[in-house]
Amino acid sequence: MDTKTILNDRVAKYLEEKGFKIIRTEPSHKYEGVNVFIFESTPKLRAEIKKLRN
Repeated sequence: MDTKTILNDRVAKYLEEKGFKIIRTEPSHKYEGVNVFIFESTPKLRAEIKKLRN
């Protein structure tokens, strides 16, 4: 399964509200004290993230 890692908790909450499920959370390996949110990477999820960027 392909996954998409989201660092921003506001974006993760938005995606959850849109019906996407968080697979798991884990501490960031790059940024100390930050949790990352792991979602299944689907075309629908990628399209939603693309809308946020525009």
